[in-house]
Amino acid sequence: KVCLFIPEYLSGLSFLQPPLGLMSISSILSKNGISCDVFDNRVWHYSEQQQLELLEQYDIILVNSTPIDQVQNYFVDYRYALTIKVTKQIKNRFPEKRIVFCGSHGTVRRDLIEKEKIANYILQGEYEYQSAELIKCLVNNDLVESLPNISYWNGISYQHTNTSEEHLHPQLDENIFPDYSCIDLNGYYGNYHYKGVNVKKEHWSILMTSRGCPFKCIFCYKFFGNRIRRYSLEHVLCEMHRMKEHKIDSFFIIDQLFTSDKGYVKELCLQMIHENFDFHWSCQTRIDQIDLELLLLMKQAGCNGIWMGVESVTDGVLSLNQKGTTQAQIVDCVKMVKSVNINFNTFFMLGMPGETVQSLSDMYSFISENDLPCTKSFMVCTPRYGTKMCEMAQKEHSDIMDDFYMLNKYKGLVNNSVSQNDIEKTILRLSALVDNKDK
Repeated sequence: KVCLFIPEYLSGLSFLQPPLGLMSISSILSKNGISCDVFDNRVWHYSEQQQLELLEQYDIILVNSTPIDQVQNYFVDYRYALTIKVTKQIKNRFPEKRIVFCGSHGTVRRDLIEKEKIANYILQGEYEYQSAELIKCLVNNDLVESLPNISYWNGISYQHTNTSEEHLHPQLDENIFPDYSCIDLNGYYGNYHYKGVNVKKEHWSILMTSRGCPFKCIFCYKFFGNRIRRYSLEHVLCEMHRMKEHKIDSFFIIDQLFTSDKGYVKELCLQMIHENFDFHWSCQTRIDQIDLELLLLMKQAGCNGIWMGVESVTDGVLSLNQKGTTQAQIVDCVKMVKSVNINFNTFFMLGMPGETVQSLSDMYSFISENDLPCTKSFMVCTPRYGTKMCEMAQKEHSDIMDDFYMLNKYKGLVNNSVSQNDIEKTILRLSALVDNKDK
């Protein structure tokens, strides 16, 4: 018996979105005659003892450390520590069970997962097809050595199969759709931000139309790689029909860069209008990847929210971090989105390389003067393994340890002239500004 398992808390604070990756694994396995259960403890909140009692019935347990909506900015906080703790408990209680570990952590630093000796198999790269192939081999007692990008325990040490870039970021399979039958959709929800309060939205899901991002921001870990791979319009429209069958009326497009191909998005919107889906949906993109015609079509097709990573309003900081945008572009984008009356929110990152006390002050002034909606979306820039920023941090801070959690020690403190106190004071000022706007 096979279980696809997500520990508790591996999600955002104001939303809990369906585990699209595990739902796709379930769909692939089903096509191959293998049944599995999805145990998402973010929904059920089982105690440690209850978890172990439920998992006792399974022979193969896949532990997912990063659901699809969290793979880029993978956890370096208590959630990662929790995943390791829970997996250790499973391994200690049931040493005979085969544990498969997948997600960003094992991809970017499999050596740190190997050090824990908690998994029989550690997968690297996008894990849906790879997990299904591995589980098929295990169920059929076939050898796994021919499968790429896998670290496996042979009873003495971990061995590594060959590395394949093609399999780390495979072509998208047009015949695979998420299996909604393996989850209780009522356990998941999105959110709208209304007057300073996150309002829960049910009948909610996430949708993926593409993977990958060609931009080179030094702080971003790209689990999906640089090459953009896109589902056909037919595939996406078919998935929307499936959502309707499950009474879903709202969704978030999880693509890192939804509008990178404006022609594709415009045609998709025209098809959605023609189908009269009546969805409410939101997406995320960059400020330099939209135009007025596109925004008008998106709104007509049901778009009621856009999330945009602004990060900084100081051109020097943006340039140093290879963001590829300028303050002038931010101003133009904000005016354009406001003109079509689509709700939007902006993300800011404090303590980026190049940050100064002046750039923090400029951020506050810019947000205030341009009336930017932020919903308190102020993050402190954190070095992550697999990024150029982490390479910077390792050169600057010789005491950086081989430990995901310890990366938090250097939040906001890489290649800049600000202190933790400067950042904390700015966040308090920004939060108060947003509170006053919402009243």
